[in-house]
Amino acid sequence: RHDLQQAVELRPRMFTRLQTLPSLKGNLGLKHFVVGNHTYLVTSEHYTGSSYQTPSHVLRWNTTTHQFDPHQTINLNGPLDVEPFTIEGEQFVAFAEYHNGATRKISSRVFRWDAATERFDDANPVGSIQTRGAHGVTSFTVGGRTYLVFANYHDDSAHSTHSSVHVWDAG
Repeated sequence: RHDLQQAVELRPRMFTRLQTLPSLKGNLGLKHFVVGNHTYLVTSEHYTGSSYQTPSHVLRWNTTTHQFDPHQTINLNGPLDVEPFTIEGEQFVAFAEYHNGATRKISSRVFRWDAATERFDDANPVGSIQTRGAHGVTSFTVGGRTYLVFANYHDDSAHSTHSSVHVWDAG
């Protein structure tokens, strides 16, 4: 009995694979967010192998199976990063869109969560921000104001393009 107890105590603690997410191809980023009692993952899927027009996915945690289930698909232009954030209790997500197959001079989009449908309203972006081969996006709040920063990488001719900071204007 003592040997069994000692063996159990010496067993290393580690992560084991719970789930494979097979629908994710060309995924370069994913982040989690929580709305109400639900936990979600949102992905930024960059390239399918033949196209930058890619479906990024929102997956919802299933509390019965303890796995993520497909929940929503958002069609984007080669995003490299994703940033979920909240403003005054409302959920948003921003994608750093890199390339549409023809140019890196494209808009990166921001979507608002629709509580009635429990999905992002991808038909009506709340922001369409001009970026140049955006590689990253992050959000932060200072003094009650929410900011988004896009890390721009390439404007089709040079890597010396400027990144940009944007502030939420509640109107």
